Order: sequence, then structure tokens, then C-alpha cells
Amino acid sequence: ARALRRPPEPPHPRTRARGAHVARPNRRRCRRSRVRCARCWLHARRCSSLEHAAAILPLLGSVLTHSLFEEHLEAATGAATKLLADFGTLIADTRAAASHGAFAGAGVGVDLSAEERLRRCNACHEEFARIYDACLPLTTKPSRVRQPVTDLCRRLETQLAVGAGDANAPAAALR
Repeated sequence: ARALRRPPEPPHPRTRARGAHVARPNRRRCRRSRVRCARCWLHARRCSSLEHAAAILPLLGSVLTHSLFEEHLEAATGAATKLLADFGTLIADTRAAASHGAFAGAGVGVDLSAEERLRRCNACHEEFARIYDACLPLTTKPSRVRQPVTDLCRRLETQLAVGAGDANAPAAALR
């Protein structure tokens, strides 16, 4: 019976010496690495497609919603502002063309690339709306990120009409 026993497994690197309690990963470190990843990715190469923008916008929204550190908020605000500058016009124009029916009778066949672009533009618009909602509470906080966040909110309102007709959006907070 002794030959059938398996040798004990080595302890997990995150276990304490006293018992089997496993420490949770540090959330601050995870968020910091996300911010560094986003910052390096945006600085290393220019965001080249809507697909890349749609992939990174939820990350930025998460950082703006959950982070308590001004450095993280600055990096996320800067990245969102850069993405808005790069893709805001494309998103607004594509959504406007779709609402006026430009894709419906444009040609004989079905334009799959236009439909895919519209889907990505809608996804980016939804993420920018979430970022706008996450930024509103930051516009009233006295910190060094207040002005960049306020500028981002104004750009989102003017360029993408995010929060413009929303009754819940406190417009007085942005003045």
C-alpha cells in the first residue's frame, strides 16, 4: 500500500508557512500592470484599427472606474483621449451614415465590410459611453486629473454626442 502513495506536492509559492491559506494576488499590482501595458502599447505603436481600439477601451474603462491612483487615472485618460482623437470622427461618421440609411441601398450586394465597421464603431461608442460615465465622478474631485478628465468628457460630448441627451448626466459638473 505504501508504494501506491504519491509523494507530497511542493507547497504553492503563495502559501504561508503556517497553513494552507493561499494569498490572493495583489489587485493594485494587477491594475498597475494593466495601465503599464496600455501605456506601452499606445506609445510603442499607434492604434491602427477599430478592432484594437475596441479591445483596449474596456481596459481603460475598468481602470477609470476602479483605480484610486492618480497615475493610473492619468494614463487611462490620456489613452482614451488619444483613441478618441484617432477614431472619434470615424465612429461618428459611420454611425451617422448608418442612421441615415446609407448602408441600406448603397449597392447591389451586401457590403460586409461596412457592416463589420458599423459593428465595431457601435462597440467603441458603447465603451466610450461607459468611460464617460466613469469620468463624471472624477470631474468633481480635486486632483491633478480633474482637468484632463473634464476635457475628455467635453470631447466625448461634442464629438460622439455621448451623454448629451442623458437626463442623468450632470452637465453642470463639467462647467
